[in-house]
Amino acid sequence: SPSVIGRLKLDGAFWLTMNCYGGKISDKDTVADSIPLTFHDVNGLVYIGSTNVNMGGVDRRGIDNCNVVNGITIGDYYVGALYTMITRRIEVGKRIGEAYMQGKQDYDSIVTHDPNGFHDPQIHINCFYGDPTLMIKNTW
Repeated sequence: SPSVIGRLKLDGAFWLTMNCYGGKISDKDTVADSIPLTFHDVNGLVYIGSTNVNMGGVDRRGIDNCNVVNGITIGDYYVGALYTMITRRIEVGKRIGEAYMQGKQDYDSIVTHDPNGFHDPQIHINCFYGDPTLMIKNTW
């Protein structure tokens, strides 16, 4: 919830969220009502979340997914696969917005079969909140 996030120390944080509606801001009255806006209010840098139902995690039978497509372990066919594609593109010296867009393009071209019909919505409901020009650095 925004109230919990508001109490966290998120300086420089980068989050990819699995929760449904975690990126929705259209029906919020204030920053304090919004998860992504509160995230930025407490100095988080990049928040990626969905504006609708975020299919993923387990299949409809309740079985954990570990699907492989074109030799790549993608997890589920939905947000888990999308985030797999995005994080595969993260590398030092690249802009975070480039990694996000390339990951979305990979998802769209590699994960072409969805047994439940929810492939396209993942492309359209997933949102990037933050500065896409931030350069990825090695801080470890």
